[in-house]
Amino acid sequence: MDEKYARLLLEYCLDSKNSKYVYVHYQEEVEEFIPYLEKEAKRLSIPLVLGKENPSQIREELDKTPLEQMKTKDIFSRKEWNKVAEEGGALLFLETVSEDVFSSVENEKFEELMRIRRTSKPIYDRKLMNKELSWCIAPYPSKYWAHLLFPTEENGYEKLKNILEQVCLLKENPLLAWKQELKQAKERATYLNSLSLKTLHYQNNLGTDFTVELPLGYQFSHAGEQDAFGENIMVNMPSYEVFTSPHYLKTEGTIYSSRPLYYQGRRIHNFYLVFKKGRVVEFHAEEGEDILRGIIEGEEASHYLGEIALVNDNSPISNTGLVFNTTLLDENASCHVALGSGFSESLIGGEKMTEEERYQRGINKGTTHVDFMIGTPDLKIEGITSNGKVIPIFENSNFFFLKNEK
Repeated sequence: MDEKYARLLLEYCLDSKNSKYVYVHYQEEVEEFIPYLEKEAKRLSIPLVLGKENPSQIREELDKTPLEQMKTKDIFSRKEWNKVAEEGGALLFLETVSEDVFSSVENEKFEELMRIRRTSKPIYDRKLMNKELSWCIAPYPSKYWAHLLFPTEENGYEKLKNILEQVCLLKENPLLAWKQELKQAKERATYLNSLSLKTLHYQNNLGTDFTVELPLGYQFSHAGEQDAFGENIMVNMPSYEVFTSPHYLKTEGTIYSSRPLYYQGRRIHNFYLVFKKGRVVEFHAEEGEDILRGIIEGEEASHYLGEIALVNDNSPISNTGLVFNTTLLDENASCHVALGSGFSESLIGGEKMTEEERYQRGINKGTTHVDFMIGTPDLKIEGITSNGKVIPIFENSNFFFLKNEK
């Protein structure tokens, strides 16, 4: 897996040739993968800069730092991402699941940590929105993650590694496999864009019943996109979604979560949100309600949706039958939505607009973006066109227009 994976990430998922270097953000649990990245980077003549994060060290500093002094400590911020963006570097984030060292931190301090992380990288955020830098987030197994998923199996780590190899399409020719997968995603997005949809109506037996309105000039996109240099890159590895941003003021109804949401290692489960005129006006979680409150009340933008994403239930991640405990994978097994900032590519020509121009067109703006899963086996989505025609989009959690696909 490792050699193929390193090659895929550096040669296809990142636009390495137009970046001055690749900055790798990772934790110690995935250290074994770093030599493979270094070897591949050397072959491609790509400078590699390693940015290892130590959550235990951050926790120690958190314990001894008064709340009012936290913003003065660089260890809590993401300032280094600004530097990479300014210098023309690409960013590779290696995602894993590790022990939650912040579980006993008081909520006020944890929320301040999240606020500092969100607001300390404005240059990175701006260049990201305008597609002026290359980035990718990709999973890698840890022994803790494997034990969490397979607590009674001695070979759990190898099993998880094999599953990630499978869902990242690394078994044979990854480059060819992803080109084919993204070709299909493009065809789905093109079809949705041809319908002149005005609204989407979601329903399932959990109690989800809501409608979103799409902004004028909307477009669905997928993870294989073009950066500022016109190069195709893949910002999520793996990705099985097509997505857009709804008009942030025009969501009505109730949304129930279908999978647990892990936010910075903390679990939120069995929750719902009620929207009126786009804004969350009521919410409840059986588990992690304080964390959910912290997300929603962290800033005004987090009261509104910034993304709706459609994911076929018949997909490699969903077909594993696992809940992976990380949004990167779980969101690609299920239709999902996100609170917070929207996407420039959700409008035709959106990358050439200012943030304020996009906002006036209905694209939410903020410093946070939190996805949560809403897909269930019985999920039904109907599209209503600008002339009132009702078009089935999803039936039993799969694209209706693919129902005869084998």
